[in-house]
Amino acid sequence: KVIAGSHGAGGEIGHAHVIDGMQEACNCGNHGCLEQVASATGIARLAREALAATDAPSVMREKGNISAKTVFDAVKEKGLKACVVYPTGICGPNDYAGGPVSTFIEQYCNGGNKVGFPGSFNSVDVRDLAAGTIAAVDKGRIGEGYILGNDVVWMKDMFAYISHASGVKMTKIILPMPLTRIIVKVSETIGRLTNKAPLITELMLYNLVRNNAYDSSKAKKELGYQTRPFADTIYDEVEWLKEEHRVSA
Repeated sequence: KVIAGSHGAGGEIGHAHVIDGMQEACNCGNHGCLEQVASATGIARLAREALAATDAPSVMREKGNISAKTVFDAVKEKGLKACVVYPTGICGPNDYAGGPVSTFIEQYCNGGNKVGFPGSFNSVDVRDLAAGTIAAVDKGRIGEGYILGNDVVWMKDMFAYISHASGVKMTKIILPMPLTRIIVKVSETIGRLTNKAPLITELMLYNLVRNNAYDSSKAKKELGYQTRPFADTIYDEVEWLKEEHRVSA
């Protein structure tokens, strides 16, 4: 059973303190968070630190650049009981941390997106991600990785989903790529000069125009992973934003 918690953060255990004496700070600013030892970057960092602390033989020394995948390849080779899940973007209601999708929806509903940028994205409902992660614990094969994603959503479809859920007039203008690239450069320059977050960055544009068609068929076949329609996720997220008075009801 997935427990949401009184404020929708019942499943946010990534920043629970689990280890003392860790010198490196977590992204949240604290030290010793679960995320620092259980995330992909944390796993790779701990492996590099362990190798540096001893000259003992290890299959990891033969792997070259150490990443989370390298670690799990070694796990599989040695038969240790572990698997890994790879979520795409994460979205859904109860996003009190203000993730990219909820922030985008809030801006759109409040009139902040008069035009759109070209591209697509892939984002999984946090509730489906939680269920998929639990399924990986129960059914995942040792040393295997599972992509937990959703269908590709194009920007014009995103606008349609939000407008249908919120009643806000749909934005229909999607800027051409050459103009978008100019806006990126101007936006980043203004951001550096004003010390404010740019409207759009090179990284944001890259994430929009790259191939976002991730294949979750392995997770569906082996874990029974399922995803709800993305339009349903957007509807639930808009309703939550209304309850929080962050968009007009």
